[in-house]
Amino acid sequence: MALTDVERLRQALGESIPVGGVEGDTLFTNIEIQDFLDRAAGDIALASYYGQVAKSAALANLVTTSEGQTRLEFSKLHDASLKQEKKYGEAAGIDIYVNDRSVTQRPIVRR
Repeated sequence: MALTDVERLRQALGESIPVGGVEGDTLFTNIEIQDFLDRAAGDIALASYYGQVAKSAALANLVTTSEGQTRLEFSKLHDASLKQEKKYGEAAGIDIYVNDRSVTQRPIVRR
């Protein structure tokens, strides 16, 4: 059985619904996933970029914490998400410039 575009995009974003789970077990609802696809006119690469931008924003407020001998480096999740965002942006034909962690984007103009 072939995957739907929503399932393929969830897979690309690492947000697949767990076996026996529901969409609430993930960062995005199916409506949000479909919105990324709609904004990208069905282009999975561009929809992946839109989804990863939203994921990076959601992870931006996580911080590294320490409790006793345990250290949880949640801030590294945001850093990894930004790297994935750049990868998806490049795949979708978007240049991404990072200047002191602020990101601007512009479409690549091919001549």
